[in-house]
Amino acid sequence: MRCLLTTLAALLGGQAAMAGDDPGEALFDKHCAVCHQPGGSGSPGFAPPLAGALGQRLQVEEGRAYFPRVLRGGLSGPIESKGQRYNGAMPPFAATALSDAEAATVLNYLLGGLNGALLPAGFQPYGADEIGALQGRPVAAGDNRKLRERIDALLKNGPHAQPLRGSLPPEGAALPALPPGDGPAMKKGG
Repeated sequence: MRCLLTTLAALLGGQAAMAGDDPGEALFDKHCAVCHQPGGSGSPGFAPPLAGALGQRLQVEEGRAYFPRVLRGGLSGPIESKGQRYNGAMPPFAATALSDAEAATVLNYLLGGLNGALLPAGFQPYGADEIGALQGRPVAAGDNRKLRERIDALLKNGPHAQPLRGSLPPEGAALPALPPGDGPAMKKGG
């Protein structure tokens, strides 16, 4: 009888623990961890780490648009993350594998759960409507890499610069050059 009660308690405890798990983490583990590893630790030379490597991009205006674009359009070409170079391609699988609400849930886990210490003050979680706004708009992996490069350049140029305005040009069109000077301003609290 004691064995049965112990087994029952363990099963019920496991169900309670699963019920409290972050749904974004569960979606990440199902769709993203095969490359980026559980907890977003990355796979050296193959898939960049996501934990502790993303939140700072939200300190600039373009950063908010970057993450949904990568989920929906993928990312390709050379990038650097945490001092290591990667030159691969993330497929745009999320466009068909995740609903808008699920994509927002994954982003909120990645940013809040794995990058919370790097988020600017006042960060607002993504909503399904933000992800859905990309429907019917071309989102190319190469353009996403160029946007990443712009964001990284803006972050490097410091907090005393002027913000860039507008959206990215269509796929295949050249991105405008960064304005002369210090680069765009960082958001307050970041």
